[in-house]
Amino acid sequence: MIYRKMEQIINEWDPMSLFPHFPENEYRTEIEKIYNSYNKSCDKESLGKLIYKVFVDEFGDDVFKFDEKKCTEIASLILFEEKNS
Repeated sequence: MIYRKMEQIINEWDPMSLFPHFPENEYRTEIEKIYNSYNKSCDKESLGKLIYKVFVDEFGDDVFKFDEKKCTEIASLILFEEKNS
């Protein structure tokens, strides 16, 4: 369930502005890396750092233009959805 929420939130965020020009599963690799490293006991800051690290590792910090603060906001949305599902 959390994977689908994570996928939905990251796709809606579309941090690399890929949609609608790319397939809906364009962020699958990044989402899978985040999901596989995700720990249910992590807080929004830890998840935000993980999201940031995955996207910087995949795209480079010269292309990925968001900071850890924005990634923590996305993490908050994911954790909120998980808690309320």
